[in-house]
Amino acid sequence: MLSNIKKQRQEGFTIIEVMIVLVIAAVILLIVFLAVPALQRNSRNTQANNEAAAVSSAASEYVSNNGGNVPTSANVSTAASSIKTLANVKNLQNITGSVGAPSAALAPTSTTAFIVFTAKCDPAAPNKPIAGTGRQTALVYAVEDTTSTPVAKCIDSGV
Repeated sequence: MLSNIKKQRQEGFTIIEVMIVLVIAAVILLIVFLAVPALQRNSRNTQANNEAAAVSSAASEYVSNNGGNVPTSANVSTAASSIKTLANVKNLQNITGSVGAPSAALAPTSTTAFIVFTAKCDPAAPNKPIAGTGRQTALVYAVEDTTSTPVAKCIDSGV
């Protein structure tokens, strides 16, 4: 009779084994939930950088197509619209153009950008381009920082 008791196997998991598996699963889910927002933010920033590069390239193309002349204050909005069409951007819904260094800091958002003709980027203040010469253009746009706050970036194009 004693030998029959020893031969019986208890099947199933102990509560400790189940708890260990649940803790491991919870840690994996926590890591995933912490990583996903950062990956999404990086993806949006990459897309913003790509679109800004396309707009900057289109601005150079626009200036080249117009005999090296930058737009005047009278036709700068038409130029900005033409540049947006040349760049074929999806997320930058509003590209505002101006000529010369702005008097105040620019405040781009994730869907807006500012193209400033005859200006160049100021490394100390990317949201406030400084006076440039000739065919220079500065594009001010926004990317997100780690707190999803828009941060201005600036890229130059032209000579």
